Amino acid sequence: MSIVVDNVIYIDAEQTSPTPATAASAPGPDPSSGPCWLTVDDGPNGATTLALLDVLSRHEVPAVFCVVGEAVATRDGAAVLREVVARGHVVGNHGWDFSDLGGRPPHEVRDSLRRTMDTVAEVVGGHVPVPWFRAANGSWGATVSVATGLGMTPLPVRGTIDDWLTQDTGILTANLRRVTEAGGLVLVHDGGGDRTGTVRALDRVLGERRDEGRLFTLPQPGQVGDP
Repeated sequence: MSIVVDNVIYIDAEQTSPTPATAASAPGPDPSSGPCWLTVDDGPNGATTLALLDVLSRHEVPAVFCVVGEAVATRDGAAVLREVVARGHVVGNHGWDFSDLGGRPPHEVRDSLRRTMDTVAEVVGGHVPVPWFRAANGSWGATVSVATGLGMTPLPVRGTIDDWLTQDTGILTANLRRVTEAGGLVLVHDGGGDRTGTVRALDRVLGERRDEGRLFTLPQPGQVGDP
């Protein structure tokens, strides 16, 4: 069941977990053969996000896009987010901006998360849920309890490929191969700067994984672990 606040849909808090989800669903006795989750942070980011969407469409991979509210609020960002939703991807909350919320009081955290959710609702409609939250820089503090109270399950910072440090396609390809080997959470970035290497590496590795039979699915709130 979902709840509606000011015409915005929030997932029922009873269906969320205050502990971040950490591993993809892995049917069968061998988790290493299970699927991965792909999450994308810091957008929407214009042509870069659109190029990444084309890669995901080509390889039939769904993703959670953890968006920054102030990026959504721009005209370009709004159009790109509508395209994200139109292609069947899930929206996550990454806060209003890149401020570290880990040391902020709960009311300030709530303001940031609610402002982002309200902006998403204005852009894509209140019927589109925002079931996931990731704290900027993985700095949690009060964000876990606030996000859960708003109906979101936190996504930890796991399966990173260091694409904020380099856009060397070869390095990022190797990093992606490493984090997609055994399933689990994969984190890449479409915003926060030039992400050309990220997009190219994703195209290469997702193609390899598809040829190997690896599946990519969306995360489930019931599968949880430590932050």
